[in-house]
This record gives sequence, structure tokens and C-alpha cells, in this order.
Amino acid sequence: AIDGYRLQGPGGVMDQLQQLDVDTVHTRAEALLVNLGFSEELRRRPMSALSGGWRVRTALAAAIFGKPDMLLLDEPTNHLSIGAVLWLTRELKSSPTWEDRIIVVVSHDRFFLDEVCGDILHVSGVAKRLTQSHGSYSTWAKRRAEQQKAFARTVELRRAEIAELKAYAGHGFKYGGSSASINKMQMKAKQAEKLEEEDDAQADELAALQEDVELPLHLKSGGAIEGFVIQLLGVGFRYPRSERHLFVGAELSVDTGSRIVLLGENGNGKT
Repeated sequence: AIDGYRLQGPGGVMDQLQQLDVDTVHTRAEALLVNLGFSEELRRRPMSALSGGWRVRTALAAAIFGKPDMLLLDEPTNHLSIGAVLWLTRELKSSPTWEDRIIVVVSHDRFFLDEVCGDILHVSGVAKRLTQSHGSYSTWAKRRAEQQKAFARTVELRRAEIAELKAYAGHGFKYGGSSASINKMQMKAKQAEKLEEEDDAQADELAALQEDVELPLHLKSGGAIEGFVIQLLGVGFRYPRSERHLFVGAELSVDTGSRIVLLGENGNGKT
């Protein structure tokens, strides 16, 4: 055996190596890392010297490089720059490598899902059900919103009818009436019970449709504060035991009306 490969038949390990396309291993690996944003200096670093974001990119590169029959990606765009996200999108969407392979993605990036995925699997924790839908994420989201709206309308109308039937039946029993009237009121009460049973039977379905409804978010302000809340003047940063500063001379003023986003490559000191 050589490095885990057992010589079998006339080709043996050479057949295995040819399937792995070993002649282009280094070229392909380097091209993959470059496309994911690794500079020459980063490619020379050991894993222990990489930040968390770059380690995630390394794991992603290894998964793609292996060309598995099924590629499982959990939030693959989280630690990628916009350039790397666009490259990964093109790679999974257009590369012949993935035409006859399965890709399963969990992601909050709707653009990425729309570009890469042709089928959506929805997991309902309430109904404990897995539902498949053909088409893009946007197609699924539109269809689901329509289902939510239609089902909610059905429930609303049914509950209004239940309330009306109960009011009619209760009114009759309270004040009395003829035998025919009482029979009619009893019939209304039974109709209300039947509708209530339908409502109970579809409670899980309603909860399943509502479990991923976007909830309103209201952020309360603590009030205005005069002047700067935070002010940085001539600030620099470097990691312990490192002589290289990630940045120097930074200036930043923050007041209660500031809305700030920090943009930068992984490892540039955003955290």
C-alpha cells in the first residue's frame, strides 16, 4: 500500500491518482484560494496564524476542492467578502463540476439562494414536516406568503362564523322560544361545534404557516445625549506578540444619531 492506496490490478494506485487529477493539484488549490480572497502572504501562513474568518474560508476551499458527490454548505457566505460570494455563486451555478453533483445549502443570503438553488426544502418545527418546492427561493417565498394570507383569511372567516352561531344559539337559550326556534338554535350550536373542531384540527397547520412570519422590530431610543458618545483620535491596533499594526491613525466620532457599518476584509481588524 502507498499512502493508504492498495495496489490492485495493472493500474492500481496510478488509476486512483489519475482520477484525483494529481498533476494539477497545486495549481487548482492555489486558484481556489485566490478566488476566495487569499493573498500570497495569507497562503503562506499556517492555519494557527489565521483569523476565524480565514479558517472558515479554508474549510470551504477544502470542501469544494474535494469535489464530493454531495456538497453540504452551512451558511457558506457568512465569512466571505462580496467578491468571494460572487465567485462562489458563479462556481456552484456555472462550473461543469457541479452539474451532476448534489449541493445542499443552509443560508440566510437570499441572493445566494436565488442564484444557486433550484429546489427549496422547508423544515417545519411545529408540524415536524419537510416540504419540497421546485423553483428559486423568491418563488417559494412568494408562494408561501400567498398561502399564509389565504389560510389566515379562512381562519378569520371561520372564527367570525363560529362567534355568530354561538351568539344566535346562546340568545335563544337565554330568552326561551318555540320548539322550532329551540331546535334551530340547537342546530346552530352543533354547527359552531363542528367549525370549532375544524379550527382545532388545523391549529398545527396555522402555527406551521406562521412560524417563519417576519416579526416587527421596534427599537426604542434612550434619548439624545449632547456631544460625542464615543470618540477615537489617533488609534491603532495590533495583536499581542505581533509587530505589524492592522491599522494606525484611526479617527471616529459617534453621537446618538450615528448609524455605522464597518467594511473590510477578514483579518483587517473590524472586530
